[in-house]
Amino acid sequence: MLTQTARRRPGRPGRTSPGVVLASAALAIAAATLAWHAGASANANLAQAAQPARIAIADVQRVMNSLEEVQLRQQQYAEMLRQRDAGIAEQQRRLQTMDTRLQEENMTEEQRRNMLVEMFELNASIEARTRATQELVDFEQGQVLREFYEKILGRIESFAQREGFDLVLFDDSRLGLPRDAPRSTMQQVIRTRSVLYRDSALDVTDRIIAEMNAAFEAGAGR
Repeated sequence: MLTQTARRRPGRPGRTSPGVVLASAALAIAAATLAWHAGASANANLAQAAQPARIAIADVQRVMNSLEEVQLRQQQYAEMLRQRDAGIAEQQRRLQTMDTRLQEENMTEEQRRNMLVEMFELNASIEARTRATQELVDFEQGQVLREFYEKILGRIESFAQREGFDLVLFDDSRLGLPRDAPRSTMQQVIRTRSVLYRDSALDVTDRIIAEMNAAFEAGAGR
């Protein structure tokens, strides 16, 4: 008895099913999309990195000298010093009067001794008040410099962020060399200078001055 064996019909070689073709196409599209996004991102990063930084310069010393608030503080401080100097001057006149009396008047030895003691004490007081005034001047000027330097830095920071500047440099381009100075001084001045050349278009000093004076006049800086 013969047994019939079922035979499968061989498929045609090289033929791919439609599902495989669609899947391959989808993978190819996805890969192309990822590659495009990666390339676009890389190009964007490259373009961003290639953009030059925006740089400005500001003469901080000129800003400070041009601020109305600084000028007002200097006037108030000058009046305080004038009053202290007036007190010292009054003591100096007393000392001069006593010295004249000591030279011209006939005094007993006890009177001369008492006056000399008073003159010594008065002269010591004058020297102490003069020294204290000088120290006070140095201290107060240091405090004023610190206060307004920090205000200027804050204004420059907000200005730079608003105007899109990446870097603001202290403009020391006008710093010249002293005419008669030793080599060490010349080298120190040369080493401390940072801006060797600048285009005037980079200078934002006047804009900073205008903004700070306007804020002070409006009451924001008081």
